[in-house]
Amino acid sequence: MKIAKVFGINVKVNTFFLVLFLVLILTGKYREGLIVFGVVLLHELAHVITALNYKFRVTEVELLPYGGVAKLEQGLEGDPYAEIFISLAGPLANFLIIGLLYMLEGLGIWNQRWVPFFIECNLTLGLFNLLPAYPLDGGRIYRALLTERFGLTGATDRARKVSLILSLLMVFLGAGRLVLGLNGINLIVIGVFLAFENFRDKGSIMFAFIRYLNRKQQDLPVRRLMLARHVVALEDVPLKELVRHFVPQKYNLVVRVDSGQRITGVFSEHEIISKLLEGKINMTLGEL
Repeated sequence: MKIAKVFGINVKVNTFFLVLFLVLILTGKYREGLIVFGVVLLHELAHVITALNYKFRVTEVELLPYGGVAKLEQGLEGDPYAEIFISLAGPLANFLIIGLLYMLEGLGIWNQRWVPFFIECNLTLGLFNLLPAYPLDGGRIYRALLTERFGLTGATDRARKVSLILSLLMVFLGAGRLVLGLNGINLIVIGVFLAFENFRDKGSIMFAFIRYLNRKQQDLPVRRLMLARHVVALEDVPLKELVRHFVPQKYNLVVRVDSGQRITGVFSEHEIISKLLEGKINMTLGEL
């Protein structure tokens, strides 16, 4: 649900977060609800400021129970280093706020009644987001660190597998707590939500990456120089499988070899992407 538009950025509240916020209000914990809302907003604001510093245009911010998602016009698929720093900004902001709160409390400026809850919210949000579960900040950092070695889609697949394992652990742990008569609903809801987000976003990464690679072709005449990376593949490898091994920030050159490992052709990244954009995703390298 859209709640505001600030400096051209649409601010939305996810349904899960809205339900959590309403539950806190209906149970008389409206102050806690406002604190949670403020902590999540500050966490996401740190992401936005860092993204703007990297010259990305932020189009939308969606507040979620575990933080939020800042949607960028051009995406982070092509810059894993920027993704690391932008993802780190949210948790770091939470930890800095904790330090600031301790300082204000020591000076007697802050209301001591709400300091423990404020600190708990920031600590929980900051640490939870560092879990290597995509699309949490930690999951995005984990993916970015793997991108150079496995390519964007390969790194995303590995990050998703870790995320699904953690999601299942949360659900089982939450169910176990319920059996013991303890509160486990939160863990179950978050586990299911993370799994849902992984499946919802599954098909978009490849298309976003292809769009980025296509834009990169326009940057080369301006930059005039770019480091290259070679990918060696047999003639029967489909283009849709080949592009999974491309990495951003380097120009990918494909060396085609036959069954005897003799070189039968060298193709530029541009040639591969052009065929994919024509819809020839099942074309093999040998058909080029």
